[in-house]
Amino acid sequence: MTRERELNGKQRRHLRALAHDLKPVVQVGVQGLNPGVVSAVDEALTTHELIKVRVGGEGGEPDAVGAELATQTRAHLAQVIGRIAVLYRRRKNKPTLLLPGEKAPKERAGANLQRTATRAKQKKRKAKAKRLKKKPEQQEEE
Repeated sequence: MTRERELNGKQRRHLRALAHDLKPVVQVGVQGLNPGVVSAVDEALTTHELIKVRVGGEGGEPDAVGAELATQTRAHLAQVIGRIAVLYRRRKNKPTLLLPGEKAPKERAGANLQRTATRAKQKKRKAKAKRLKKKPEQQEEE
């Protein structure tokens, strides 16, 4: 297995937060892990980078299935909660997620990556809050 490096706790936490609103993309059914499921997970990781996989009741233990999927698809297992596994694999070309402690690749230096998009939203909210605070004061002066 040739993975880049393991994720640290801060990076796992960041991925869990990003995956919170995601819906499961692939479901492991009664037949368990078969080549079709592995190829579907591999394709979903290529498309999305971060996915959720639902493990059915008879599909096996979620921890074991998540770990096996991670090794077969060269991905990182970010979390297993209940019967849902969260998998992450960085894209080689134009990655969209930026983990804490990583620098943006040179070709994507000014691009709107996930972490920078969140910061931009926070700045917009603060600016809006400031504008709303100023408006009542301006009305009193008139």
